Amino acid sequence: MLTVQNVEDSYALPASTTVTLPITGGSLVKRTTYSFANISQPPPWSSVHVEVGPQLNTAREYAYGSSAVGPLLRTTNYTYLSDSNPTYRNKNILDRVASKVVSDGNGINVEQTQYEYDIYTAGIQASGAIQHDASFNTSYLVRGNLTAVTRVLTIRERIDVPTDAAWLRFAIRDNSTGRIGATEIALPLALEARR
Repeated sequence: MLTVQNVEDSYALPASTTVTLPITGGSLVKRTTYSFANISQPPPWSSVHVEVGPQLNTAREYAYGSSAVGPLLRTTNYTYLSDSNPTYRNKNILDRVASKVVSDGNGINVEQTQYEYDIYTAGIQASGAIQHDASFNTSYLVRGNLTAVTRVLTIRERIDVPTDAAWLRFAIRDNSTGRIGATEIALPLALEARR
């Protein structure tokens, strides 16, 4: 019978998840470990610090091993918009991932993703929603809306391209305004040049 064991840290967050799969003559075991950063900041009305939420910093995924956890497969590291931009931290927008970097078991980066928020290149139009708070009009730009994603993939092993990585960028539609963020797709051009 498949067994899944979750171990929690002192904040009741998952510290690790272990999966054990019984097979003839033993078992296969894999594990994922997690590390979180707790955010501490005073609420606007007080100077007392409170814990307002955890942020996943790192996830380490280990392969299946025979009767024990196997080798490290990949590590995923996250940074958050509120880490580098205090405006979002002060507005309590703390869960927006700014970057995600995935590396293989040898520590070599295989994927990098950057997320952009609230970059309204074409501006914002009023939605006309009934009972909408007028203080959050079209000049209010700190919304935490994802507007663009840029991704770097290491693809040399799969496709012969002149560099180790090529950039992909695509648009994100803002549901409240219907506007589309910037688009840029360099990868197909790089691939066409090599054909």
